[in-house]
Amino acid sequence: MSTADVDKETRPLLQDSSTTSEQSGISRQLNNASQSTKTEVSLHAVVSKVTIELLSKEITKKWREIGRKLEFSDADLDRIKSDTTEGHKEQVYQMLKKWKEQKGKNATYKRLGEALMKCDRTDLQQWLEREAEALNKGSTVPTNQSDCTNEAGEEEIQFIDMQKKKTLNYIILVSCIILLMFALILTVFFVRRASTTANINPAIKTTTPSTTSMTSTTADRNPATTNTTSSTTSMGTTTIKYPYYVKIQNYADEPGRHNLILGSNSPGDFVLYTSSHKVHGTLFVVTQYTFQYSKRPTETISGVLVRDKWDDDTGGYPELMAGGPGKGYVVVKISSQTHRGFDFSFSVYGRNT
Repeated sequence: MSTADVDKETRPLLQDSSTTSEQSGISRQLNNASQSTKTEVSLHAVVSKVTIELLSKEITKKWREIGRKLEFSDADLDRIKSDTTEGHKEQVYQMLKKWKEQKGKNATYKRLGEALMKCDRTDLQQWLEREAEALNKGSTVPTNQSDCTNEAGEEEIQFIDMQKKKTLNYIILVSCIILLMFALILTVFFVRRASTTANINPAIKTTTPSTTSMTSTTADRNPATTNTTSSTTSMGTTTIKYPYYVKIQNYADEPGRHNLILGSNSPGDFVLYTSSHKVHGTLFVVTQYTFQYSKRPTETISGVLVRDKWDDDTGGYPELMAGGPGKGYVVVKISSQTHRGFDFSFSVYGRNT
């Protein structure tokens, strides 16, 4: 094959390659022109409310300067600032909103971008161009460069803030409930304490003569006997004589009862004094009561019986505070179990010469 034949065969291939290259270049130019036209058309669109909301979060210190470029006077800017008390972002939003209302169809992305560029905010001007293109496609462009990442980050921060608020509200609610319960407990405690303070007096007192007679104590409040034959009341105390002798040591081992026996009694002894006291339980409170008796000059104390009337092991505990058999007085304090009350009888045995 000759050189001329080779040239004839290869020339059409080269021409086809050149034609293809020229066509692709023209296609790129047409695409670029089309995109440029679309961008230009988008920039002449009216700024959307979404764009104003996003942009108001990004304009910070130079908002008044931007307002002047948008043909606002200083008086207008001062009025916007005074009328808006929600903060800086709301002031910028109201300024852009008024600009859009005043300019109408002329409130375009292009004019707003030019004002931003004159204030050295080319970053926001470029964002506006991207926003205009995105709006044509039915979407929006974030104002920062790390698009989806920052959006997800903001959502995560908002979720965390919401969880923190819920946790804080829960803690406040629980704290209030605890404080109310504590206040209620203290109130009950002090009310109960005030009601029993008059009866709790461990100090030793001497009985003084009194013109008021005491009521005779019935036999069922005195475990020493079941029948009462006579009673003698004088000097503010009660002296009861019983025909049957019951030894107080018989009550030492009663199951479920917290009895206290001091000394002993003999067949010739009388019940010099007897009394009883019953209280109901109070939540978280230990209630106390004091029995006390001071003998007359003619009396001798030989035995003391403090008997628990409850037999289920829930009663209080008696304790000798002072005095006792052979002495001129006796003081016994009763202390309840926590939350519970008690019911005790107090009997003093001896002789009256």
